[in-house]
Amino acid sequence: MKTNKIIAGALSLCIMGTNFIGLNTNAADIAASGQCGDNAYWSLDSEGTFTVTGTGATWSWDFGAAYIFAGDMEIQWDDFEPMPWFEIRDQIKRVVIGEGITGLGDVIFWDCDNLTSVEFPSTLTTTLGSFECCDNLRNIRFPEGMEDIGWGSFLFCSSMSSVELPESVSTIGLFAFDGMASLSRIVISNPECTIYDSIDTINNISYADSEELPFAGVIIGYYGSTAQAYAEKYGITFKAIEDFSLGDVNLDGEVNALDASMALTEYASVATGKGSVLYDYQETFANVNGDSAVNSLDASYILGYYAYTAIGGYLSFEEYMK
Repeated sequence: MKTNKIIAGALSLCIMGTNFIGLNTNAADIAASGQCGDNAYWSLDSEGTFTVTGTGATWSWDFGAAYIFAGDMEIQWDDFEPMPWFEIRDQIKRVVIGEGITGLGDVIFWDCDNLTSVEFPSTLTTTLGSFECCDNLRNIRFPEGMEDIGWGSFLFCSSMSSVELPESVSTIGLFAFDGMASLSRIVISNPECTIYDSIDTINNISYADSEELPFAGVIIGYYGSTAQAYAEKYGITFKAIEDFSLGDVNLDGEVNALDASMALTEYASVATGKGSVLYDYQETFANVNGDSAVNSLDASYILGYYAYTAIGGYLSFEEYMK
């Protein structure tokens, strides 16, 4: 009875903590706006939200040719052509890419130091050097349907600690996740993803450093995958998705209340018509009772197992469910 009360209380906390994205009751004035693609338009409001609307891909901007001499970071730029919001980029705190936008061009958000969050639409398939040098960008959720993480997409995004890629991602380009000082893990769930063959595709230090060291974090993927082959070639720690425990939705090596919260958030999002917020591999770990969908019952089971192990239980989740 006591365990049931603990579970019920924890579920209540999960429900209260569930974040329903999409409601914005604050009106803000438009500070600047313009065109950023053949059929794409941008606006920046007084609260720092940069919005892209329209259809198709945005334009790319040209920073010319960058030359790095002997690794000493001496850079020369030719034909510098920045984006129209270059002079006010420090005002950008949040980016919202609207439905219908399919691609983000080169250096579109280059050096936006105060940018902390990005919301992608379900229609987005491609990024190309889009978020270089965004030092304070911490969390990104890629949409199902994302295909190409292009050249330098998140180069020097030094505050991002974790990256999870859906199975739809088929290509990771050179420098895509290079120079990411805080990155400790990346999940590549497409077993056949093409990963550019360079130590500088995924790394904590940058291509400009004279000493080439491998990524110090963990690559998570499937056995026999290109992710495993890449990790082994460059001496990077690899963990197989198959080895994680049922109920460990975020693949952090533990089954706890956070996993239950993720399962409950998934249930709430689907039930309210907003669609899934979990990737396919995450749903496999969240659907602990093996029925047709992730729901509140799965969250309850996950919390029950968490309470069981917290008092010394030693059975695996599969054995516990029997």
